[in-house]
Amino acid sequence: MSVLRSRLSPRTVTGPVRALMSLSAAAAPQLPGTVLGTMEFGRRMDEKCSGETVRDFLRRGHEELDTALMYAEGETERILGRMELGSQVKMATKANPWGGNTLKPESVRQQLEKSLQQLQTPSVHLFYLHAPDHQTPVEET
Repeated sequence: MSVLRSRLSPRTVTGPVRALMSLSAAAAPQLPGTVLGTMEFGRRMDEKCSGETVRDFLRRGHEELDTALMYAEGETERILGRMELGSQVKMATKANPWGGNTLKPESVRQQLEKSLQQLQTPSVHLFYLHAPDHQTPVEET
């Protein structure tokens, strides 16, 4: 909003942009944030480099991390868990249909429980499906 307000005058703008400019900051829609993908933590990035990356990301005012149980055979989530990030971040992780997993409810539940254990957290902000399971209808998941 401040970018719009500093560069555009309400007198020269019409339609939806003008309506958006007139909203208070509290009522304005949130702009998309930046999410740090962690797929290389524990693979090409060792634990020290991974930690420095997360700390730099947080220092810049970001807070959303994306990971998955399958990244680096689980090491990515274990590294994140050892960082003890707690409420500093919004964590997203995924269930997948590979390596003996399915997207049937019991498998999804087991994957979530394992992720929570490795991340050392009681919950995640977002838990989603990494890819379709062509053997399990999404309605069954």
